[in-house]
Amino acid sequence: MLEVGDVITVEPGLYDPNFGGIRIEDLVVVTETGCRNLTTLPKTFRLD
Repeated sequence: MLEVGDVITVEPGLYDPNFGGIRIEDLVVVTETGCRNLTTLPKTFRLD
Protein backbone atom coordinates (compact mmCIF):
# COMPACT_ATOMS: atom_id res chain seq x y z
CA MET A 1 0.00 0.00 0.00
CA LEU A 2 1.22 3.47 -0.84
CA GLU A 3 1.30 5.99 1.97
CA VAL A 4 1.14 9.79 1.97
CA GLY A 5 4.64 11.10 1.34
CA ASP A 6 5.82 8.10 -0.69
CA VAL A 7 7.66 9.09 -3.86
CA ILE A 8 7.34 6.78 -6.87
CA THR A 9 7.86 6.81 -10.63
CA VAL A 10 5.13 6.41 -13.24
CA GLU A 11 6.67 5.08 -16.46
CA PRO A 12 4.32 4.51 -19.39
CA GLY A 13 6.00 3.56 -22.65
CA LEU A 14 5.27 3.75 -26.37
CA TYR A 15 6.78 1.09 -28.60
CA ASP A 16 6.80 0.56 -32.36
CA PRO A 17 8.55 -2.52 -33.82
CA ASN A 18 9.74 -0.48 -36.83
CA PHE A 19 11.02 2.49 -34.84
CA GLY A 20 11.87 1.53 -31.29
CA GLY A 21 10.47 2.82 -28.06
CA ILE A 22 10.32 5.68 -25.66
CA ARG A 23 9.47 5.78 -21.98
CA ILE A 24 8.00 8.90 -20.39
CA GLU A 25 8.87 8.97 -16.72
CA ASP A 26 7.23 11.11 -14.04
CA LEU A 27 8.27 11.34 -10.42
CA VAL A 28 5.23 11.77 -8.19
CA VAL A 29 4.59 12.13 -4.47
CA VAL A 30 1.52 10.51 -2.92
CA THR A 31 -0.83 13.04 -1.29
CA GLU A 32 -4.02 12.78 0.78
CA THR A 33 -6.13 13.27 -2.37
CA GLY A 34 -4.03 11.50 -5.01
CA CYS A 35 -0.59 12.57 -6.17
CA ARG A 36 1.46 15.62 -7.12
CA ASN A 37 3.77 15.44 -10.13
CA LEU A 38 7.34 16.52 -9.29
CA THR A 39 8.54 16.32 -12.91
CA THR A 40 8.66 19.69 -14.66
CA LEU A 41 10.02 18.71 -18.08
CA PRO A 42 7.62 19.11 -21.05
CA LYS A 43 6.13 15.97 -22.60
CA THR A 44 6.33 16.68 -26.31
CA PHE A 45 7.38 14.08 -28.84
CA ARG A 46 7.72 14.59 -32.58
CA LEU A 47 8.57 12.28 -35.43
CA ASP A 48 10.15 14.33 -38.21
